Amino acid sequence: EWFAGPADPVVQARFIQTRKVGHQGHDVMMPFVELANHGNDRTYEGDTSLILQGLTAGEITVHYTCSDPYGLFRAWGFSAPEDVAYSVPLQSFVGDLPLLIECSFDELAAMGTGRPGYPRLTREGAAIKLSVCMLGNRKFPRFCRGNFRHVLRTAGLRDVDETFDRIRMNNQLLFLSMLGDLEPFDGPLARSLRQMACFQLQALAHCFGARETPLVLGVR
Repeated sequence: EWFAGPADPVVQARFIQTRKVGHQGHDVMMPFVELANHGNDRTYEGDTSLILQGLTAGEITVHYTCSDPYGLFRAWGFSAPEDVAYSVPLQSFVGDLPLLIECSFDELAAMGTGRPGYPRLTREGAAIKLSVCMLGNRKFPRFCRGNFRHVLRTAGLRDVDETFDRIRMNNQLLFLSMLGDLEPFDGPLARSLRQMACFQLQALAHCFGARETPLVLGVR
C-alpha cells in the first residue's frame, strides 16, 4: 500500500490509522503525545489514560509497538532498527503436520511467563497455528529457538529444530531476495526499503543456542 498514489482518501486513512489508540474498548485519537517520533527511550504508560513521561537530553521519543523493522515499515512507512525479528506469515510443516505462522502481536501471550516473545498456540483443523514466531532477539537470542521448542513440545511434538531452521532460512532468503530486487532502483522509497531489509537481517542474526527455562528476577 506504500506504493499507492497520495490520493486524499489514502492520506486521510493513513493519518487516522497512525494516530489512533485503543482506550477503554474504543479507538480514540491521541492529542499532542502523537508528536513523539519512534525511538527506544521509553514506552507509553497508564491503564486508564495514555502517559508519556521521563527525562531526555534530546528529542522526546517513544517505542511505538511490539514489532520488528519489517513490521514498523508496514505500519508507518519508515525504517528503523529493532532488537527483535519475527517471521513473516507463512506455512511450514513439523513432520507431516501443517504449521501456520502468523504475525499477531495482539495475541502475544508471554508477559506473565518470563519468556520474551512467547507465542500463543492454537489448533486449526489438523494444523498447528502460532500467533508469532520470534527468530532473532538482540537481548535474549537463546529464547528464539527455546520458545519454539517449548511451545511445540506442549503440543506433543518433538524434533522441531529442523522446522525452526527452515523458517529462519526462508525469512533470510526473503529479505536477501528483496535486496537483490531493489538493486536496479534508487530514490527515497527504494533506499528506505533497502535499509529496512538490512535492519531486519541484522535482527535475524541474533539467534544462537536455546533456552527453555523462564527468566528469574531479571537474570538472563
